[in-house]
Amino acid sequence: MTPSSQEMRSPVKSGRFSVHLTVDGDTVMGIGLPRIAAAPSKARIVPASTAMALAAQRGLSQPTPSVELSYDRSLDVLVWEVSQVSTKPGARPQITTCNVDAHTGRLISWTTGDLLVNMVPGAAQHAH
Repeated sequence: MTPSSQEMRSPVKSGRFSVHLTVDGDTVMGIGLPRIAAAPSKARIVPASTAMALAAQRGLSQPTPSVELSYDRSLDVLVWEVSQVSTKPGARPQITTCNVDAHTGRLISWTTGDLLVNMVPGAAQHAH
């Protein structure tokens, strides 16, 4: 099976996977990936376009939202995080994120909150 041209033009620029190390370089916690040997279905990853379509159905209207692939250790799944920032005059910017199970394409959660920017007083005056 070959990927469609839509899947090949994925908007994903990066994924977030981390390794926690001691000061000596020993591994404390390895890369967060699902336990595929215990659940072979977790080897399947739905295209980012599936997560983006679900986010659009739920109200994300920006034509090119931010899309990242991360690992949720508590659920032992990879997650497509589809986010957009919206602004309204006189209000703080808001970030809305649709978290989609990357193995099934099902909605995990939906969050909206204030995007805090320029938190250091005077920071904008000193940035050049």
